[in-house]
Amino acid sequence: MESLYVFLLRWDIPIFFIATISLIVGIVRLFQARYVMQRAMFSLEREYARNTRQSGTSLFFVSAVAIAGLWYVNQFVAPTLPPELLMVPTATLDPLETPFASPSPAAPATETIEARRGTPVLVPTATLDPVFLDEPPETPTPDDAPRPPTRAPVQAFIPEGGGCTPGINISNPRPDSVQNGTVNFIGTATHPEFEFYGLELAGPGTGEDWINILGGGVFDPVENDVLGTVNLNALEEGDYRVRLTVFGGGAEEEGRCQIPIVIGIAAEEESENSFPDEIPIQTPAPPTETPLDTEADG
Repeated sequence: MESLYVFLLRWDIPIFFIATISLIVGIVRLFQARYVMQRAMFSLEREYARNTRQSGTSLFFVSAVAIAGLWYVNQFVAPTLPPELLMVPTATLDPLETPFASPSPAAPATETIEARRGTPVLVPTATLDPVFLDEPPETPTPDDAPRPPTRAPVQAFIPEGGGCTPGINISNPRPDSVQNGTVNFIGTATHPEFEFYGLELAGPGTGEDWINILGGGVFDPVENDVLGTVNLNALEEGDYRVRLTVFGGGAEEEGRCQIPIVIGIAAEEESENSFPDEIPIQTPAPPTETPLDTEADG
């Protein structure tokens, strides 16, 4: 029975259009039969009028029942169906399988700051002589104790454009960034009518079709946290688009955020804020002695 309801909900607009046309045709046939019946002079004309009236009546009632049934299913049955039945099936990318040759291991796109810093170099520090006070300082009471300054909460990065909002956004990876290997998609997927969200990707490796890279909908809201983890090695290099969509009750779309990314191997370049592998320490050279001229003047 649920499959019948899903069929009616997915094709309700074409069915309603056809039923409306049939209803109008039935009404026209009824008026046509009445017109012929009032002016019929022979039995053959009256027989034709009766047949036209019967067909018009049948067409009118069937169309009316179809329209009433569609209204009932949309108003009372659709809210009770699970959202999974109303979702349009999309192709799902399996990160563990690829129809082509296995990709070669990719070099890491970025290096962490800790790796660039290397082993810290210890520098000798000066030691101060202790200073003794005649009287120990008074210990401040809890009311007089200084309180650490409060910091304002850090606001997550929100991409510009693409429909991104504070409640629906992708903060990592950044737009137009180069990604490969296993990527953690971080962002926010919340809404007052939240039911579930989906994370999709489209580009050269998908034939420009949107595919669900999480294998289905996620039914827990996320706020500035990991939306999903995906291995991108199975995709060919190129420009891609990532789309986060939040759905509400009845699988209705409440909002989306779309950003562009590039799948490939980033060039190994030193950024302006990179740290050197080692901090050189300048050691002064020892002074050299200049020999004195000991020969006597002749």
